[in-house]
Amino acid sequence: PDWVAAVERLAQDGGQACARLLGQVHTVPAWVDFPKMRAASQLGLRTPVQSAVCLILGSLLESYGSALGAKVLVRGGMLTNHVLRRLRDTTTFVMELATSRGPRPGTLAHRAILRTRLVHAFVRHGILKRGDWNFDWGHPVNQEDSASTLLVFSHVYLRSMARLGATPTAEEEASVHHLYRWVGHVLGIAPQLLTEDRAQEESLYKHITRRRLHPDDDSRMLAQCLFQALDGGRPLFLPADALVALARHLLGDELGDELGLSRSPL
Repeated sequence: PDWVAAVERLAQDGGQACARLLGQVHTVPAWVDFPKMRAASQLGLRTPVQSAVCLILGSLLESYGSALGAKVLVRGGMLTNHVLRRLRDTTTFVMELATSRGPRPGTLAHRAILRTRLVHAFVRHGILKRGDWNFDWGHPVNQEDSASTLLVFSHVYLRSMARLGATPTAEEEASVHHLYRWVGHVLGIAPQLLTEDRAQEESLYKHITRRRLHPDDDSRMLAQCLFQALDGGRPLFLPADALVALARHLLGDELGDELGLSRSPL
């Protein structure tokens, strides 16, 4: 369904909550510089294979390491029953950002970001309706969850690219950070969690991962589901043992061990 169009119709019919939402996502803060995002787009288009490896085996896998976030994914069935479909959705989202040269309001990329925000709200609502959510885990899809996800697509992606040997330039790093800062604004992440530069981003990453990056059985199940779904197939066309070896190289042995990734001579 076109959820963005549905929100637009509800706003036109007098829905105040929808009108407020559209007002917020179309408001461009003074710090936003769309031309500055161009280098991030060019990086992704220039290195499609390396970027795909880093986003899937670096960013996505590390996101599973957050045990509390993993519980949302497992209970929503989003990445155990429909791994490849969700992977395609994520890939499409990233490609929309890359080809937009800056996802200005009114572009397809901007609508894709808003749709992602609506998906997150739908998932949060669905998890809460189930009645089996343990609030010791926190609120599902909360602000810290969202900030953590933003960091894996910016900071962890850039770190993974360097570990793979496709080290981005300082301009490209700053551009990727700026792009995802704007993405975070459209996603509704609190301003205090949208860092102003790479140094602040790294500091926030260290703080959040110290609190959250503690894999559990749900994390390990999600990782295994991903490798099984990708084994020999699209988009990387590599056997599972090669995928695991690459993932350990990008994530490091400590997190690799915690996620149950076997060591390999590869």
